[in-house]
Amino acid sequence: MVVSAGFMFDYSYADNGESACELLDGAAYGLCNAYCEAMDCDSEFPAANERACNRVADNYARATDGELPPCEIRIEPVCSELDIAECSGELISCVDSETGECVELCSFRFVELPDGSSVCEPPGDRCFPCGN
Repeated sequence: MVVSAGFMFDYSYADNGESACELLDGAAYGLCNAYCEAMDCDSEFPAANERACNRVADNYARATDGELPPCEIRIEPVCSELDIAECSGELISCVDSETGECVELCSFRFVELPDGSSVCEPPGDRCFPCGN
């Protein structure tokens, strides 16, 4: 998950072939894999019916003390004060590569580097304009 200067969105799975369940283990991993990958319950057209998806989601919640499966977690991206002040960041509409939905991203993120310098980072190839 990318979390930097107020910009939060999970692009890592689409970019590197990992699953949303990659960091889990045991029952949580199995239930997550069933819900997010095999049954594709988080998609517009799941491979299982609603009852089956709800049952796996309930079992996942029991196994993880009430958490949602990772593929269901969507954190709204925002432009932070530094994104706006230092990089002239503004909200832009892009197609989410995982869901195909139109989402708002920050046009430039202010990112501090380990050496103390900073850069303004655009969304790059993660952003394709909506409606085109």
